[in-house]
Parts: sequence; structure tokens; C-alpha cells
Amino acid sequence: MIRRIWAVIRKELLLITRDKIMMIVAFVAPLVLTVLFGFLYIQHSVNGIPIVILDQDQSEISRMIVRAFKDSEKFQLIHTADSFAELEKAVASERAYMGVVIPPDVSSNVKQGRSSQVGIILNGSNLLIMNTAANAANQVVQTLSGGITIKIMQGFGISEAKAYQAVTALAFRTRVWYNPTTSYVTFMVLGLLGTVLQQVTFLGVALSFVKEREDQTWKHLIGSQLRWWELIAGKFIVYFTIYTMNALVMFTLAIHCFGMPMRGDAGLLLVALLLFIAAMIGIGMVISVLTPSAAQALEISMLIAVPSFLISGYTWPAMSMPVLIQWLSKLLPLTHFLKVARSVVLMGNGWELVWPGLGVLVVFSLMTLPIVMTVVKYRMAKG
Repeated sequence: MIRRIWAVIRKELLLITRDKIMMIVAFVAPLVLTVLFGFLYIQHSVNGIPIVILDQDQSEISRMIVRAFKDSEKFQLIHTADSFAELEKAVASERAYMGVVIPPDVSSNVKQGRSSQVGIILNGSNLLIMNTAANAANQVVQTLSGGITIKIMQGFGISEAKAYQAVTALAFRTRVWYNPTTSYVTFMVLGLLGTVLQQVTFLGVALSFVKEREDQTWKHLIGSQLRWWELIAGKFIVYFTIYTMNALVMFTLAIHCFGMPMRGDAGLLLVALLLFIAAMIGIGMVISVLTPSAAQALEISMLIAVPSFLISGYTWPAMSMPVLIQWLSKLLPLTHFLKVARSVVLMGNGWELVWPGLGVLVVFSLMTLPIVMTVVKYRMAKG
């Protein structure tokens, strides 16, 4: 019995060591992915959250508030808005994840001991960033309400009692946009839908050409006088139709059964889905025509798909990732699709804010075509 078990062990080890892809999956991939994910969260916390400030008071006190946010390592002031519409556009486009609105009467109210509220607008489409920003804003409030602020106000000729009264009167009012209930259904379901769609498309399409060779049907295709572009077009149409139908069912269920919001144009989301599916099919076909076996095609698909959601920036923000991982994430269509989908589905944005992401998906769809064309044409000519 022991000899038979040992024979099986030797056989499996030989199979693994003779197959480069299996070697990578068995020994290299766990180490690489561990290092990748370790570096992904190496900063331990989210810092440098981009914010925009609308200062309607333009006083010493309002400038003190601005400095307090600028001095916090959690925030990065990217712009000082001239109007609320400008601030709103910055938050809607995700150039900024938080907006600070300083009212025009904050200085006079504080000096006279009246209550005055500074508005904090949070982009709730990413709960991790929103919670971090909210907690950091609260720390800024506490700093402004401390003894340093009292001394600064005393410099304006205000007595200590009046200064303390003024500090306690300075408050912040928080509003959460796009996900006011901080629902994880609103936040997570969309990201998981994109990930699932990527996974099933990869796994299905990656087998399209390689199975023809393994099942000995490749020679029949060549003997049928089928042209190379007809073969590619036929396969593309089949998979494009299948996964478009899957995507429509998935998103319909998410919206009507699981409570995922749909705040933007459904037609714009459909365009993003079609481009994303086309890009996934293109990459899957490249894997299929370049790998010698179905097993290797599936293994390579998994190696690409497994880390893509985590490094896409959908949950853990890209600004807190090392630069190398940020660039790596930009090479994945999922990163750009999820950004467009979140902008349309959760934030209700239109074409003017999402066209750059759609353009990148078009590039991904087109750049794989020459590779597939060249390899298929060569193999059909070779027979």
C-alpha cells in the first residue's frame, strides 16, 4: 500500500515539475500574491484623501480651518472651489472624496458666540474612504476646538470665556452623498458583479481555441476552407452574446431583487458592460491561442483574475497603494470598468465624466485583436 501511494506521489510531482504553469501555480503564485497583497496594504491606513474646500468667508478663522485640513496627513487639498457647483463637480468626478463648505458668516458668528456650522460632504460610494475621511474630519474638529484655537481667538481680542464659548459654537455638519445609509449592498454588490463577470468570461473564453486543438477539431476547421477572420468573428459573436445575456441577468437581479441602486443612465451602463465584455473576450482569446493546453489556459486565467479585484482600487483606494501596484492595476480592464460602473450606477454621472474610462476599455478591446489575428492566421496556414 505504501509503495502504491509513493508511486502516486512521485507521479504527481513529476507532472507538476514538468509543467511550467503548474510549477508557477504551485510554488511561485502563493509567494508572489502574498507579497503583492502585503505591499497593497503596506501603508496600513488611508492617507492623502483628496479634498476640495469652498471658503465663502475668506476670514482669518476660515483660513485657520483650511490650514487645519491641509496640515492633516489624512487629507490632500487639491483645489479651492469658487462655487458650490465647482465643489460638487469635483466630488462627483471623484477627483475629491470630500468637500468642505465654510459658510460666509462663520467668522462673525464665532466672534459673537453664535453657533456656526461648517459643511462636510462625503462621497459615500466607497465606505472605506468615507469612514476614514469622516473620522479624520472629526479629529480636525477636535483640534480646532482645543486650546490652540482658543489662544488664536484671544489674539483677535476675545476674552478667554468668550473664546471658549466661540470654540464650542463651531460645529461641523456632515452629509453623505451617493450612499447616505452606508449600505454594504450599495457599496459591495457592484464590485462583486464586475469580478464575477470577469471570472466567468475568462474561464469560458480561455478554452475556446485550445479545446479545438485538444479535441482534434482544429483540422476539420482548416479543411472546411473557413477563413481565419470568420473563425474569430464566429467565436467572438457566440461568447459576446452569452456573456452579455449573463451580464443583463446579473445586473437586473442586483437592481430589482437585491436593492442595488441605479441612479444613472442604464444605456451608458450597457455601453460600459459591452466594452468590458469585449475586452475580456479579447484577453481570453489571447490566452487561448498562446497556451498549449486547456489546463494551462485555466491556470493563467486564474492568475490574472484572482488579484484583479483587490488591486482595482474599488475597495482599498489606489492612492494608498505603492506606485508599482497602481500602474499594475491600470493594466486591468476591471479597474476601469468598476470606476465607470460606480460613477454611473451609484453616483448618477453622465457621459462627460465617464468617457475617459470608456475610451480605455475600447483600447483594451482593440489591442488584443492583432495578437489573436496573427496567431490564428499563422496556425491555420500551418495546418
